[in-house]
Amino acid sequence: MNEGEERSLELWKNPAVVGPIVAALIAAVVAVIALIPDSDRTPPPKPVIVDISRVSGDVTQLVLVYEGGGDGDSGSGLKEVRLWYRLSNDDRWTKTRRASTAPKGEIYFSEPQESGLYFFDLVAMDQAGNKSAEPTGTDGQRRFQFQDRVKVEAMTTGKVEPQQQGVEAILSSAEPPIGWAQIPVYFHMVGQEQVEDSATMQINEQISVLNRAFFPGKIAFSLAGLDAVPASEWNELSPGSTPEKEMKRALSKLPASQLNVYVTTTNGGILSWSTFPWDLTDNPDVDGCVMRPENLPGGDPPFDQGKTLVHCVGHWLGLYHTFQGGCEGPGDFVEDTPAHASPNFGRPVEAAACKPDETAPIDNYMNYTDDSVQKGFTAGQYSRMRKAIAAYRMKLL
Repeated sequence: MNEGEERSLELWKNPAVVGPIVAALIAAVVAVIALIPDSDRTPPPKPVIVDISRVSGDVTQLVLVYEGGGDGDSGSGLKEVRLWYRLSNDDRWTKTRRASTAPKGEIYFSEPQESGLYFFDLVAMDQAGNKSAEPTGTDGQRRFQFQDRVKVEAMTTGKVEPQQQGVEAILSSAEPPIGWAQIPVYFHMVGQEQVEDSATMQINEQISVLNRAFFPGKIAFSLAGLDAVPASEWNELSPGSTPEKEMKRALSKLPASQLNVYVTTTNGGILSWSTFPWDLTDNPDVDGCVMRPENLPGGDPPFDQGKTLVHCVGHWLGLYHTFQGGCEGPGDFVEDTPAHASPNFGRPVEAAACKPDETAPIDNYMNYTDDSVQKGFTAGQYSRMRKAIAAYRMKLL
């Protein structure tokens, strides 16, 4: 060993020289490892959506309130909480641009163009690139149902047909009954092999919702029956379609003396539809209401309080929409429901009516606002329904 080699060896034996070099090397290695996602690390906890609400105005969107993003056990810090969504008929999840960097907070989601039932979930990521579990399946995720506004408005805002004049003449001269109207309700759960206990509880609550809504009009409801109908060809129905008529003719029970409710999936984001009382005599087999199972009480926001069937039964007892015909003509033939040009959606605070001194009845069951907004019928609407029962559904008395 020559003199230079001996001097180098002496330097490496000196702690004052070696210590800083080793420390620097260790720090560099740790920094590199921190940048590489490591499956052995604890990922950040999965955030949970604790609340979901809809806001309306110039922009309609959802507000998803979440908590539990956390920093993860690695202590590397929360980088983002990202919102994911998918349609119920599509297994693919879409990652939105909507993200937050707080472990608790709100994320906004603008209403999509396509109607249907949407699932929402959140994924957290820390600074090291570790992710919480990505969305899979449907358990534990929050749901929200959007209507197809254009299609709904096109189907429901037309003017009253000429033959309605004869109906209105009959209703105007009808004497409303003195006592209570009793309406047995038979539910057909289409596309189900059996009626689960959870569905039975929903149906019982639905009957309670109907009774609370129609009580001021002396109209009472009771459960007449409940059956499961496995037939899949009666799913994804459209109003007036051949499958709808076939379904009703096969399942209808005593249409003149009770209400048949067909609970099945529908096309086009339509929540429900109904026949009118003056159609009963000529077409008894197709009488009744069709509604989606997601809109029974406890279903999917914002139509999760059973108000969808209240709205539908309003039609079944002779009511039109409060916006019927817009600002032209007789509207809904009820004097105490201010006419307004178009439906109201979401959760508006106030909306304009046709007359400058009036406001649209945004809380009326026959409007299109969210269930949480709808509160009741007017005295004129109760009177019209009772007259319709006397004139066209006498067996309910």
